[in-house]
Amino acid sequence: MTMTCSDNLGAENCASRRDFRVIIVGGSIAGLTLAHSLRRYNIDYLVLEAYNDIAPQLGASIGLAPSGCGILDQLGMFDDVLHEIEPLSRFQYYTETGNKIFEDKAATVLHERHGYPLSFLDRHKVLEILYDHLGPDQCKVFLNKKVTHVKDVPGGVVVHCKDGSLWTGSMAVGADGIHSTIRTEIWNRLDKEHHPRNRVTRERKEMLARYSCIFGISPDMNQLVAGHGYRTFGKGFTTVIMVGKNHRTFWFLFARMERTYTMEDLPRFTAEDRETHAAQYFPVSISPDVSFGDLYKKAIRKTYVPLEEAFYEQWVADRLVCIGDSVHKMTPNMGQGGNCAIESAASLANRLKTFVDLPAPSYSMSDLHGALSAWSTARQPRARKICRAANQMTRVEAWESVLHRLMLCYAMPYISDIFLDMTCLTQVGSEILEYLPTGKISRGCQMPADIRYRNLQQMSFPKRVLYTTPLILCYVGAWYLQPAKPQNAYYVLEASSDPVAQLQQLSFLADLGLLYGIWLLESYRYSHSLAGVILPILMAFVSQSQGIGGAATLYFLLDYLQSPLEYILVSNYSSIRFPAARTLLPALILGYYLPLWAGCTTLSPVGNRICAFMWPLNGLLVPSLQLLLAAFISSTTPTKEKRPDMVHVRWTIILLAAVSGLLFYHVRLDTSATSFREFPPFQYDALFTMLSGMTWIILSFLDLQVYGIQISLLKVATVFAGTAIAGGPGVAFAVCWAWREEVITNITRRR
Repeated sequence: MTMTCSDNLGAENCASRRDFRVIIVGGSIAGLTLAHSLRRYNIDYLVLEAYNDIAPQLGASIGLAPSGCGILDQLGMFDDVLHEIEPLSRFQYYTETGNKIFEDKAATVLHERHGYPLSFLDRHKVLEILYDHLGPDQCKVFLNKKVTHVKDVPGGVVVHCKDGSLWTGSMAVGADGIHSTIRTEIWNRLDKEHHPRNRVTRERKEMLARYSCIFGISPDMNQLVAGHGYRTFGKGFTTVIMVGKNHRTFWFLFARMERTYTMEDLPRFTAEDRETHAAQYFPVSISPDVSFGDLYKKAIRKTYVPLEEAFYEQWVADRLVCIGDSVHKMTPNMGQGGNCAIESAASLANRLKTFVDLPAPSYSMSDLHGALSAWSTARQPRARKICRAANQMTRVEAWESVLHRLMLCYAMPYISDIFLDMTCLTQVGSEILEYLPTGKISRGCQMPADIRYRNLQQMSFPKRVLYTTPLILCYVGAWYLQPAKPQNAYYVLEASSDPVAQLQQLSFLADLGLLYGIWLLESYRYSHSLAGVILPILMAFVSQSQGIGGAATLYFLLDYLQSPLEYILVSNYSSIRFPAARTLLPALILGYYLPLWAGCTTLSPVGNRICAFMWPLNGLLVPSLQLLLAAFISSTTPTKEKRPDMVHVRWTIILLAAVSGLLFYHVRLDTSATSFREFPPFQYDALFTMLSGMTWIILSFLDLQVYGIQISLLKVATVFAGTAIAGGPGVAFAVCWAWREEVITNITRRR
């Protein structure tokens, strides 16, 4: 069959907006997902599939995670998927001798948080669902169309097939797997364009295989629990078993090969090779009652292949682009290959939708190439991260080192929740179809997908450390410039001191009470464990040896590094624990402000010395009082509001800021005020506390900028400085912190 320009796409109209056509090479999961996405975006397409069956039963299975399910839900297909699956609820982990290492409910928690389950089903079932839902557009899927090469024509490309047919479009997308013809075409074009030859050469040698896999399907495994996963670890191998609907069991045997193979010398295993290899692992226990041999002997499908691993950097050339396994091929231990392919298809569709909606009357190759390159640059970091994690997981589970074995057998039972949280964070940053409504399930879950969230995930920890340079300089300055301090590093003003100097001291300590209250609020977020309160308590005691200027700077430095916005903007993690938010104000009044006022207004050395010890004692006293008060106050948390804590947070900040502001004005209006120069520790501690606080505020708003909130950092700095002049540094810090908190609250509520 030959499709010429006169059929649907005249050469002279190839550049016209209404006739933009995408030729998808490969009827894979990625290819059909892209077809659906383009169809919903009103972009013309056709699919060329090399084989004679769009959904062959080859014994392969696919794992679906919330990231992939969310996109399928947007396309209206998730209900069909749900009909075919038994959601996973529990994982059990064993040694090869059948000793249970541990089990967890991570799959259940993931389902609760993201709304979509982890599941396994036949790959051909997913392909059938994708194809069936094309409806009238099934006529755009052509079978037995093995693509051989692609040629450029004015305003588009012509795709040549082995049967002699020609297909013309505006661009071609390679969703044709690890032996991708389109990827080869991209490399050939890069060679002709005199692209750095060593880079293209390296790309051609990128694909390696270190592990092999026998995978298959065994029906009616009634000895195993439907919805459970079983993983067995041993030296050099791993078995992964997922029990689906009606006890249909999908299984994998991963084993390290004798050497690493390249693309040119990948082994091709025979049926005899498969049987010989599998027999070595028949005694391996996959549960107390079932061995791998039991599973293997009941298999209706089984295949033995090397596991290719590759992440290519060249995804685009001219009007050609690749998605799915053709550019990011990972080992299947983590079950993310299919989900990553679905995400890549959705993200490419988003970029093409943006491109074809441009007001320009025509498209040039440079415009299209620029759009595709921008897509590749934006998509690669997340895909690379998932690919690396999957490949590393294969090595860890096969005990490539003693450390891997120790971690899985002894540490994992205690740190599995950490890995669960990391998995959830990965799911939150998944791609969605930006121009379609999110699914109802996603809108109602605890942790919906957020396309802007991955901006935070792409900020590396070294870069975050670099951003703390001003805080490090503040800490060094506080340490070097702080002169000799009184005992306990605190401001002990004798009874004979100027009364206004005592007011200055009281004003500064009121600011510190406000500051400490905000520290406690930060520590009470759900993004921290209950042990998070240790940091502000510890810094209160550090202030005795370093001065509050040094302690405050150290707190802001540590908090910025350990509490990125990435951890706060998920689920209800930004919320402050309701009992803590409710009891903070009375605890601060009883445990800090009243004793402080009494001590600072007592005209005796004893009263002044109370001030000297009040700060560190209150570091421990205030949280203790909160625990005591919580015992007498109802701990019921309102469920209607996403941030029920905000009512109490607002009143706490308003009242404490009012106290600090009034004292600041009282000192300023007294014309007999003594300069801080008479007592340098007062001066330097106030200076470095304010500078480090302002820096932390600016860095916090920088995180919001990275996330995608348009807030000028100059505006933030101006508001801080202006408020500090008008109401004092304590009020300035409180106002800017409250501003940031309202922005975070709005983000949470919009979800």
